[in-house]
Amino acid sequence: MRHAALGLAELGVRHGDRVALLSENRPEWAIADYACLTSGVIDVPIYPNETPEAAAYIINNSGAVAVFVSTAEQAAKIAEVRAECSSLRNVIGFGDVRLPGADHTLLELEAKGAAALTPEREETYRRGALAVEPGHLATIIYTSGTTGAPKGVMLTHDNLYSNVKGAAGVIPFTGHDTCLSFLPLSHVFERMAGHYLMMATGTSIAYAESIDTVPLNLTEVRPTLVLSVPRLYEKMYARVLENALAGGGAKKQIFFWARRVADRWADQKLAGREPGGVEELVDLRRQRGAARHEVPHPAAGPRLQLGEHQVLRHGVLHGEHAARLAAGELLVGPPVGHRPRPEEDLLLHRAAGQRVLQ
Repeated sequence: MRHAALGLAELGVRHGDRVALLSENRPEWAIADYACLTSGVIDVPIYPNETPEAAAYIINNSGAVAVFVSTAEQAAKIAEVRAECSSLRNVIGFGDVRLPGADHTLLELEAKGAAALTPEREETYRRGALAVEPGHLATIIYTSGTTGAPKGVMLTHDNLYSNVKGAAGVIPFTGHDTCLSFLPLSHVFERMAGHYLMMATGTSIAYAESIDTVPLNLTEVRPTLVLSVPRLYEKMYARVLENALAGGGAKKQIFFWARRVADRWADQKLAGREPGGVEELVDLRRQRGAARHEVPHPAAGPRLQLGEHQVLRHGVLHGEHAARLAAGELLVGPPVGHRPRPEEDLLLHRAAGQRVLQ
């Protein structure tokens, strides 16, 4: 990581510059990410399934001066649109062999950093990493663009750290855990929960080859932690159900018997639980107790605000600010802002010392 960070500096990448990552989940993603963060460089993840045109939009909109690419396929996307990316100066490929269209490999970048390493440079790097402040911009994560042009959500180091700190305080990590990472690191959930949180708690991370290999990888790695969104569990259940129905006979009967047992067990475990109403719309629940993890409670830190003056117990807006909200609108904050920032897309208010995004 240190060598990669110094290698970026040798390429002329400076504090405050943007560097894009176009890659699937893999160890090199983490190396590139931490090299950027410890250098005060703002990294910009790009989903690996994005088109060349979408990648070019994100690079241009963010002003990225370099991009990491994982494979020949990803390198080809950048090569196709590189002439359109005026800010882009360097393409860095993962792997041992320089990818077509790439200027460097990650190994070459690290070698540049190692060659430049002196006691003075090491001390400068250390001071620079420690000088990064909580309020400094850490990353720009772009929305899917389903309702218009993608917008880059600007998140600070504290935005990410506050989530890590909140989650680490309520999940009983042992210090010897293993997690399987399979959701895209380009998404903030996996970035925070499957990446920073795991590193912060001393958890080993295994990277799935793809989303399709997750069932096999689970049996290979046997992780103690799996973090995911509901949709993946639904798809896994649908596959198991399909196999049970296709098997018929005893296989089908055993499946539905097991499901009835599981349903009864879950009902007993959840008896008396009262979800937090509107707060259930946002995943702010934390689980209380070391042995039993069924009582929902909002995690520390986030603030919720419902429109039409209805302030939740975590709300912070009052008076004229609350009056400007649409009825029934739920606000969760705060990111720093968006790129681009048209007024019609973003109203950023300050109330009671907090930023709230409408």
